[in-house]
Amino acid sequence: MELGQTICSPSTPLCGKCPVKTQCLAFTNSSQALAPAAKAKKDFLDVKLRLEISATSNDVQLVRRPPDAKFLKGTWGFKTWIHSADARGGEWISDGTRTQSKIKPRDKPIGHIRHSITKHKITAEVFIRDLRATPPAEDTRTVSPRDLEQHLVSNLDRKAWSLYLTSNGTQSNQ
Repeated sequence: MELGQTICSPSTPLCGKCPVKTQCLAFTNSSQALAPAAKAKKDFLDVKLRLEISATSNDVQLVRRPPDAKFLKGTWGFKTWIHSADARGGEWISDGTRTQSKIKPRDKPIGHIRHSITKHKITAEVFIRDLRATPPAEDTRTVSPRDLEQHLVSNLDRKAWSLYLTSNGTQSNQ
């Protein structure tokens, strides 16, 4: 039974209809109005990310996110940068300590995705890099596009992959 929604509401409790009123301390002490108020919802934090998909028609590179990454620590996904805002407009830094290739200013994203993780509202730009031009790095693995989704834990990466497939005019079941 949903007592909290139907009978024991904070604004107008219906104690006369309550099946457990004899065991209720608030009813016994006539303190129903002193029930704690609902917690205020926390404001969301806006976060800007960049995800880079390094791929060829036969292979896609995944990186293991470092243990000190702000988002998705230790998961396999796409290279990630986070926007660090400051008085000068901010800069893009790798999410975690690993040194990664830089996204050049002339690069254009294939699109944007939106995602939420806990109290963070994320807007991410998705970039494509030819895997053959991507220098090998530590903690990377290469998988076939057909098997990629079983390696992705985060819906953020899945959304980026879906955008990639859409931009290339391919289906997700390659």
